[in-house]
Amino acid sequence: MAEITTLALKPEFLGKEIFISREVRDVPAQSRFGQTTAGYREYAASSSVQPAFVIRVEKMKNAPKPTQRVQVRLLDPKLYYTTERNANRRALDIPIVLAAALEFADEKEKK
Repeated sequence: MAEITTLALKPEFLGKEIFISREVRDVPAQSRFGQTTAGYREYAASSSVQPAFVIRVEKMKNAPKPTQRVQVRLLDPKLYYTTERNANRRALDIPIVLAAALEFADEKEKK
């Protein structure tokens, strides 16, 4: 049986206006136990429907670095869950939005 790794994401799930903060976290590519994972840039995001979530853009050249809180549009978003453990060693499934690229809303309006 095949395991579902990502789900197609409807824009209604996140809301019409998505904002990211200026704080980003860059995670470099890693190689552990013979497996290589790509590097990514992680953003703290919010919308009217979802008050707090995380957006990851895998290829850093498609991941702009904002200077302030800004509205964005996600290109090809997918939803997947990662399992992390808390201090009590309980497993938590954390939803992560994976996007191919981000586009600032104000840049699109200038064109």
